[in-house]
Amino acid sequence: MLTHADAASLYEPAALGQAVEKQAGTDLPRDVWGQNKDADGKQDDKLVMKKVKEKAVKTVKLQNVVPPIHFASGEAEIPTGYVDLLRNVLDSMKGKDNVRLHFVGHTDNAQLYGEVRMKYGDNLTLSRERAGVTAEHFQRALHLPAESITYEGLGESKPIASNATEQGKAQNRRVEVEVWYDEITDMLVDKEVVVASEINRV
Repeated sequence: MLTHADAASLYEPAALGQAVEKQAGTDLPRDVWGQNKDADGKQDDKLVMKKVKEKAVKTVKLQNVVPPIHFASGEAEIPTGYVDLLRNVLDSMKGKDNVRLHFVGHTDNAQLYGEVRMKYGDNLTLSRERAGVTAEHFQRALHLPAESITYEGLGESKPIASNATEQGKAQNRRVEVEVWYDEITDMLVDKEVVVASEINRV
């Protein structure tokens, strides 16, 4: 058995030139290192509230950047001249994040008949078809990725003129073009984070 004198000799300074590597005996007292644990034997981590930086995304929707596209009754054809208008708008949006085009179709309140009714069914479908045809046309003409184009149809629900006159109906048969982009900013929010306990000598 190793005596205290023998143990002390293990820690005495070695003479010059003497080998210094020694192995402690198994009977020597040792320092044990560990981590604090709770009653269940788990590490005592803590949940604390901290200010954390996160990205905030706000979608900006620009309306009426170009005039609405008007259609003859029951038709869904694209008038000429709008490609250059939208190309200029998109050129002015360079530097914005996630720029895309959104097309909203509208109709007058006239009921559909004959071939037009057989093709579209109702004004809601007709308005969506107009918006879809317009969206596909500009996607091809402007060489845009599919994810940068969206569209919807609202039928006759949002007229901008009276449907009592032919002129008013012509104003209501339209596709409106919206330009959307994202504003991305950093913001500090309160968030619970896990803080690991320090390793203590026990």
